[in-house]
Amino acid sequence: MAEEIPQHLRLTKKKKKITLLFVGCLVFVGIGVFMIWDRCYIVGSLCLIFFGLGTVVVGMQAFIPSYSYLELSDKGLTICHLFRKYFYRWDQISEFRIGLVQGHKMVLLNFSDKYEGQKTGISILEYISGTKAALRDTFGLTAEQLESLLTEFKSRYDVSG
Repeated sequence: MAEEIPQHLRLTKKKKKITLLFVGCLVFVGIGVFMIWDRCYIVGSLCLIFFGLGTVVVGMQAFIPSYSYLELSDKGLTICHLFRKYFYRWDQISEFRIGLVQGHKMVLLNFSDKYEGQKTGISILEYISGTKAALRDTFGLTAEQLESLLTEFKSRYDVSG
């Protein structure tokens, strides 16, 4: 990582991957329309509805920057997914580490005793996956790069020690 880390950084999803998914959904919407036109009404309608909804959701991720992001600041980190924001102060997080969740390499985080949020939900998640929380995306970085960046921000800006 660079010597000087910024005081504020926003990471968004990788555009190439999302755009490819968007185009794929559009292709299947077209197939659904063709199937309806070819009198295969039920399957064509299901295809059109399913991939039409997928096109809307993926399109929002691809073209609306505030839909999904990870924001790092001197105060803490903000995770935004589906327009819902979750803010965690640096002192509420005890560590970042890399691990596997359902076969996918992700950055995992554990909360410190200062975290007062959803205790029940976190207990259930920890029982199922072995971790208290995980980042769903690496935002164009490798899991190792993201974990290193998060650790640097925490060590730089966590005033609790």
